[in-house]
Amino acid sequence: MGREVAAQLLHQSAHGPGAERPSERSRTPSDFDAPPVPRDLGRAALYSRRTLGGSPKDFGEEDTMGEEENKAIVRMFYDEVLNRGNLDVVDKVTAENYVDHTAPPGMAPGREGEKQWFAMLHAAFPDGQTTIEDIIAEGDKVVVRGTMTGTHSAEFMGIPATGKQVKISGIDVTRFHEGQSVEHWGQWDVAGLMQQLGVMPPPPGAPAPESE
Repeated sequence: MGREVAAQLLHQSAHGPGAERPSERSRTPSDFDAPPVPRDLGRAALYSRRTLGGSPKDFGEEDTMGEEENKAIVRMFYDEVLNRGNLDVVDKVTAENYVDHTAPPGMAPGREGEKQWFAMLHAAFPDGQTTIEDIIAEGDKVVVRGTMTGTHSAEFMGIPATGKQVKISGIDVTRFHEGQSVEHWGQWDVAGLMQQLGVMPPPPGAPAPESE
């Protein structure tokens, strides 16, 4: 299901209104015998796979095509799950044997724990938004540097609602297989979050928080 979603996104960008086509003046008979070819190598690999069948390895483009697909899945996941709270997407793009190597204590294993975490996060920060600042893919992994903002409106990890607005940054590394996430590692500024919520003292030399 995750691979189908990513393929649709790439197909739209390759064949949408902005895709290049031969001009009427320069067309040859061969232009009418074959559909237009995508403009870049990643899209060309996807085009070859759809048209001729086979796996990415058959065309020597496993890394290029897989990286573009995986980045499309990550962007969609951030938008739908992190920003909109659509937990149904977790089931579609997360493998049953998914492992979160940095899951918070008390979370269930696998994708059920992932849904549990995001449900708790959205309940505590209902206006939370996570922005992708950088996204890098290599092989079967995608790395994101992100920024999360939101208002602490309900209990979060035992901390009663404070009404404080927070902003933290972090890194996510996700490994994919066949269009689904199978492993995750995350490093977010939890200490900074606790300091902004007022449950940890600021580091030495930090400016005092503004009085409310």
